[in-house]
Amino acid sequence: MTNAVLLGQPSLGGLPGATGTDGLDGASAYEIAVANGFQGTEAEWLASLEMQAGFMVLAKAEQSFPGFLECDGSTYDETLYPDLAALGFSELGPASVIDLGLNGQLILPVTVKWGGQDYTYYAYDKGKNGASDEGVRFADLAVLINGGTPIDETLANRSGTINGVEVIVPLLGRTYSGGATTPTATADPTVNNTTYTDLLAVWDAYATPATPAAWPAGWKLYHWMTATDSGRVSSPYAILWRTGSVGSANALSVYPVALEVPSPPMQTIYPLPDSAALGAPEGYSYYIKY
Repeated sequence: MTNAVLLGQPSLGGLPGATGTDGLDGASAYEIAVANGFQGTEAEWLASLEMQAGFMVLAKAEQSFPGFLECDGSTYDETLYPDLAALGFSELGPASVIDLGLNGQLILPVTVKWGGQDYTYYAYDKGKNGASDEGVRFADLAVLINGGTPIDETLANRSGTINGVEVIVPLLGRTYSGGATTPTATADPTVNNTTYTDLLAVWDAYATPATPAAWPAGWKLYHWMTATDSGRVSSPYAILWRTGSVGSANALSVYPVALEVPSPPMQTIYPLPDSAALGAPEGYSYYIKY
């Protein structure tokens, strides 16, 4: 694999051509420039080019190039990069915050696909401080969503409304027996997870077999309770993000909780392209000119 390849603006799609045989890797545009007398680093070479916003280059991941953003699928601030927004790097997505009145708010949405459908989960921010670190007791959460009926695995007892917003307390997402265990991340969880559902599908969207300790950005690295019974008295299953493990938790204690919102309000969001979805080789990313 070469060091960098200069690309034009990506096409919006066309008819596929016939499959050809694989060729040998050629020199990158940067390497060709060096061979023709350019003196300087790859970043300096990129800075010397006159490219319009939206053009992309392929280079080693986790680098910083002036005038470029790494295409990692994260959202960007459209007020800082208006040219990207004008080019159509935007889409409708779940609202970043859902107000629950006096009962807090939902923040940091994550959408994952399992069972052929998209499911959106929010971190519950009880104190409206923009963080998911306060937590809540299950008994108090039950009062909020269904009038105090104890939360269990049945949909009726783990769903309800808070300030008019329909919410569901997620299940663990797979059947286990006994105490703590460490699940195995699947190879392709973000397309359609056929191994896990609910909160384990959220974990699996970030974890890899080599890196089981993974979590959504901003979600507290602690036990997050689910509605799945562990078989112990007052002890539902919980996920511990920082170790990628599953165990039982005390429902009488205060823990962070995620809530599924079946029909979240939508807003325009501004995501960068995702290098993996674009077919970038392992260890490489696309960088987009802004």
